[in-house]
Amino acid sequence: MNRSGSDRQTLIIGAGLAGLSAAYHLKTSYALFEKDSEIGGMARSAQKDGYIFDYDGHLLHFRNEYAFNLVSELLNGNMAPHKRNSWIYSKGAFTRYPFQANFYGLPKSVVKDCLMGLIKARIPSVPPLNSNGNFENWIMKT
Repeated sequence: MNRSGSDRQTLIIGAGLAGLSAAYHLKTSYALFEKDSEIGGMARSAQKDGYIFDYDGHLLHFRNEYAFNLVSELLNGNMAPHKRNSWIYSKGAFTRYPFQANFYGLPKSVVKDCLMGLIKARIPSVPPLNSNGNFENWIMKT
């Protein structure tokens, strides 16, 4: 039985950062399952021949001060903070990362293709007029 008086338990699948954070912050009992033999997911480290290797190639980018402070505290300050300064080289131009938010310097045709793809992804497709039988139905579906 958990703290709320029921037999229900929260199931957390994966002991990466998200799963560990859920377990850390839950106010009820939980069961945590991880497929690997160690916890931490892509944020864990391994030691070999006196060297420490970090699995996380994407690093940790915190937008939330609480999250940064919590991780720093849990790691006993064993972090090397730095400002993100990433670029992508594409179509003869360097573009800031994340690419989706920065089209500066790209050829106009690439910018147009990207924006049209975004619009198509956000707007549901309009059915052809003849598929609904009449104009009123077509207007209602679009």
